Amino acid sequence: MKLTAISAFSLLIAAGFGGAASAAPAYTFTSAPTSEDTQLSLGFTFTANQNLTVSSLGYFDDGGDGFLTAHEVGIYAGDGGDGPSSLLASTTLGAGQSGALGANDFRYQSIAPLALVAGQTYTITGLSPNTDGLNDPWAYGGPNEVTGFAVDPAISIGLNAARYTYNPGGLVDPSSHYSDYRFYAVNFAAGVPEPATWAVMLFGVAAAGAALRAGRRAPIAIT
Repeated sequence: MKLTAISAFSLLIAAGFGGAASAAPAYTFTSAPTSEDTQLSLGFTFTANQNLTVSSLGYFDDGGDGFLTAHEVGIYAGDGGDGPSSLLASTTLGAGQSGALGANDFRYQSIAPLALVAGQTYTITGLSPNTDGLNDPWAYGGPNEVTGFAVDPAISIGLNAARYTYNPGGLVDPSSHYSDYRFYAVNFAAGVPEPATWAVMLFGVAAAGAALRAGRRAPIAIT
């Protein structure tokens, strides 16, 4: 019974995510400054204006010619270190030309579809590891540094949204911010799911839960 319920739930989830629109970058720009520093976990906070499905996470590749080191990227629930936070999804872009190169020299790695809920705030962050003295430049900025900055209307990225933490020892939810910077180093691609997607997902969760509860109540036959 459990295997049947889990299989049905998996099919429903797959069917639901299949209804998402094609993914687009969270933001784009015409030009932005770059910098290098010691080890950092850095990114930005954002709010989902509607239900979204994130399909890939990206890290800035200056010049689009490949990374010197690997970069882990993840999305956390909450607002950049504002109390306990949980890592919702992550991936690693390896050294070299890993992932798919997109607009503004961001390289993207696909992840299992991650559902973001309208009205909720999240933090995306990437690790700049500074391994053996090697580090990749990262893009950053706010209204005074970046030209042609445009945000997908499905999300909001406010002033002071950029976040960083020095020498984190690994990927962490960053808590510090500087000036009115809006982003550091990372990006993501997401699509807006069709209404049926969310209905199917909710039905799948309810059906799987009911089936598992029924399985636990079933008597054990004694022979």
